Amino acid sequence: MFRAWIAAALAALALAACSSPGMRFVGAEPTRVEVDGWSFDVYRAGDEAQAIRLSRAWGASAELMALRGAEAMRRATGCEPVEKSMRADPSVLTAVLRCTTG
Repeated sequence: MFRAWIAAALAALALAACSSPGMRFVGAEPTRVEVDGWSFDVYRAGDEAQAIRLSRAWGASAELMALRGAEAMRRATGCEPVEKSMRADPSVLTAVLRCTTG
């Protein structure tokens, strides 16, 4: 029993820094961005983006994730995340992008 617990804990640690995008973003190449000491992989598919936090942030709120994740999206895509479209949890932010040309 103890060995199974140790194996599960090690597997969780190994996956902690993984970046697996949602289904809409499968096949999209990530752009690695750092915002205020947090590392993100940002995936873009059409007019949507998903920012996945890679770094540890104990006790991070969805609100703080939304702020930093939105900035990561801006830096990675050059587009503005639409605030009303944002869906965040402490690790992932998904949003529709508003891009302006020239």
